[in-house]
Amino acid sequence: MDCPRAVGVLRAAHREKLLISNTFSVSRGSNTVELCCFCVLTKIELLNKYEAMIEEMKNEADTIRNSIKAEMEAREVEELIAGQYIVRWTSVLSNRFDSTSFKKVLPDLYKAYTNQVSSRRFSISV
Repeated sequence: MDCPRAVGVLRAAHREKLLISNTFSVSRGSNTVELCCFCVLTKIELLNKYEAMIEEMKNEADTIRNSIKAEMEAREVEELIAGQYIVRWTSVLSNRFDSTSFKKVLPDLYKAYTNQVSSRRFSISV
């Protein structure tokens, strides 16, 4: 299967050689998919780049959020009005169920109310 981005970059003379030498099949049960390594590699590298950018932006957002919190602490307020925005930073109490302790104390009851769930995990390793 040709990847339009990969094919557009390669010269026609080398395109078929690269696609033939870098193509592999993945089989699972009755499903077999032919993958172009160049296409998958390009997608993985792009994914890595975007995830790094997301992480960087999250860190920037956390820095800004923390500076707003520091300003609120300095003013000793839980609510701050800035233009059309109202910023609240309040303490919240919540009750959480401690399943680990429950499992230790009443393992049979824990097992009776535990459901097995199936999911798929996506990962990329180097």
